[in-house]
Amino acid sequence: MDLRPLRHFIAVADTLHFGRAAERLGMTQPPLSQSILALERAVGAPLFVRSKRSVALTPFGRQWLAHVRPAVEGIDALPTLAQRLQTGLLGRLSLAFVSTADYSLLPRLVQHYSAAFPDVELELVEATSDIQVAALVAGEIDAGIVISARATLPSALDYRPLLREPLVAAVPESWIADGLLDVAGAGGGTSAKDKDGSGADDRAARVIAPGGGGGGGDGGGEALLLHGDGWMTRPLIIFPARVSPDFHELVLGYYRSRGHEPVIRQEAIQMQTIISLVSAGLGMALVPASLRHLARTGVRYIAFAEGAPELETGLAWRREDDAPTVAALVAIAMGLEG
Repeated sequence: MDLRPLRHFIAVADTLHFGRAAERLGMTQPPLSQSILALERAVGAPLFVRSKRSVALTPFGRQWLAHVRPAVEGIDALPTLAQRLQTGLLGRLSLAFVSTADYSLLPRLVQHYSAAFPDVELELVEATSDIQVAALVAGEIDAGIVISARATLPSALDYRPLLREPLVAAVPESWIADGLLDVAGAGGGTSAKDKDGSGADDRAARVIAPGGGGGGGDGGGEALLLHGDGWMTRPLIIFPARVSPDFHELVLGYYRSRGHEPVIRQEAIQMQTIISLVSAGLGMALVPASLRHLARTGVRYIAFAEGAPELETGLAWRREDDAPTVAALVAIAMGLEG
């Protein structure tokens, strides 16, 4: 159906006067009257009741107007919508993320992107790096926050590093209280293990705040440092290699660089699960420092006294994807790099 008669219909319905409607439309009255008559023939029913003194909508005309007006307004808005889509001000963006990003990059990235592009529908999907890479290649998501896998990324994907952070040890709080780890206050305080290595002494209680595992940060007590290599004989909980080969190799490489082979007790693909297993006393884990924000009763996060390995997290997307929403996300992410 031609839009011009519909616009003519709306103008007459608004003014209930053919002369004023014609003036608004920038045309003369006779062609307007002919246009309305042709429209009535097309729909098979009168739209107006006309007399020499008045014009009124018929009941059918009044009901049809309620549908015609939003339809015409929607058509009129299409050029503006097209421009907003082309500039990334409108649309939809699917962003996947690894669980570790939930405690570091993700909140800031979402906050900045949503503030800059409030009309873009942002879909967030938690997924491991391997799942994200497959979904990106298949076009199922637009971008993903992944743990660095530069060497294994398909050539169809582009990648930018955004964050490097040291790993810390997530350990059962009971291990420290029982003197199973060589820890000391970051300010040079007393070790939680006695000098002859036989176990804990009463000084450990002064290093650890009782019940501190649920308080966030390092657990609420004095900041601790993990010394020596003795902890490397303790059971380890780790990401499986198939899920995050870079992360897996980073942890194993750290052990092997110090002449140890890790005793892997359990593998898990979600950080929340790993920390829950630590809380249950099944083992320790090496996790990004930002995970200190995940407070869990019975868990302490301890920095390494000697050079900790660093984990890289970055943004991946399809190299040939020229969607303005993706370009805007990449630009904002690069601005948050740190």
